[in-house]
Amino acid sequence: MTDLNSLELILQRAAIPFCIAGLIGNVFVIRTVHKTREMHPTTDYLLANLAVGDVVTIMVGPLFYNSHLVGYLTDGFGTFACKFSALLNISIMVSSFILTVLAVERYHALLKPFSTRLRLKEENVKLDIALIWISSALFCLPFFFFQE
Repeated sequence: MTDLNSLELILQRAAIPFCIAGLIGNVFVIRTVHKTREMHPTTDYLLANLAVGDVVTIMVGPLFYNSHLVGYLTDGFGTFACKFSALLNISIMVSSFILTVLAVERYHALLKPFSTRLRLKEENVKLDIALIWISSALFCLPFFFFQE
């Protein structure tokens, strides 16, 4: 029977290809939306920001989940990783909000196509994205200060 540490190590190593593929794919999405002028409608802005949230999650997640392995060796790293997990919480919350906005926007586009007042406009989507990031950061700010 294998012990818990060897099983955890196997699962961490098995996750590496998924993290690399997710990082490469999301960076390609961000670059494509940024460089291609035809990819600038509201849905694509939301998808690019969803990719930004995913990149942050992919980059910060392993630091947070592996902090217990290194945290015992160096005194301050575990505390730093725990404080830094607020960034992971922000990116997860941003992804949730953006998926919700995408679902509502697609609902209005498909079921109420002639009611344009309910749809996101290109000039409003940037403000909405900024509000999503700011509200997520403010909501997760207590995690940064009070999490040990």
